[in-house]
Amino acid sequence: MRILWCGLILFMGLFSLSEEGRADGPIDIDLALNHIDVTTGFDGAYLIIYGSRHTPGDVAITVTGPQADMTVRKKNQVAGVWLNTQAVTFKQIPRYYSYALSHSEEEQNNAGIFEKYNVGVQNLKIDVKEEDADMSPDFKNALVRNKQEESLFPLKAHPVSFINDNLFKVQLYIPSNVPIGDYTVRALLYDGDTLLEMDKEILHVQQLGLSATIYQFSQKYSFYYGIVCVLIALLMGWLINLIRNKP
Repeated sequence: MRILWCGLILFMGLFSLSEEGRADGPIDIDLALNHIDVTTGFDGAYLIIYGSRHTPGDVAITVTGPQADMTVRKKNQVAGVWLNTQAVTFKQIPRYYSYALSHSEEEQNNAGIFEKYNVGVQNLKIDVKEEDADMSPDFKNALVRNKQEESLFPLKAHPVSFINDNLFKVQLYIPSNVPIGDYTVRALLYDGDTLLEMDKEILHVQQLGLSATIYQFSQKYSFYYGIVCVLIALLMGWLINLIRNKP
């Protein structure tokens, strides 16, 4: 039913684009659903983006999640014990990022556009403190590798699928560990290294149900949340020990 519903929404959206023209600009995009609800048992979802271009050109789509500072640590062996001896903190890194291209990256000749608008993992602006600049390349590679292992950064560009000369669709997977917040979905229409037009939409990723209540409680009353977690752990340990020693 979910697939049928998304298909119906997609068809209606594409029909609207083709019939009404949506002549707001050379490129227009919309989302099949502009929100993803994270509930108990959430195992990921697909984000479907559809759009139209009214001028010839290549298309790039980026999806950028909420930002946060991230620290990457490196362990070294000290007196026979592995300890965190080095750390680099990166400023305001997207907690989720993905992108799609109408042509493969090997066929592109627009380094300026991609670098300016953060198209591709290698073009993300990842800043560090000045004193950490010498160490940043290795730590940046580790940061990207860790995010890719968590399925929060892509290994390569996803395809932009054209339905006809003007209408296109992109499907991206949103993993179960996706961060909560607002995501910016941006479409670029470009010719070589010249930007022709840009459009964007906002995707809302939000928690609902019991998981949302627990999350809000943990954020608002973090001290009491920690006490509750410790008490639950002690209770579970006591129950397991009681059952195990039961004659």
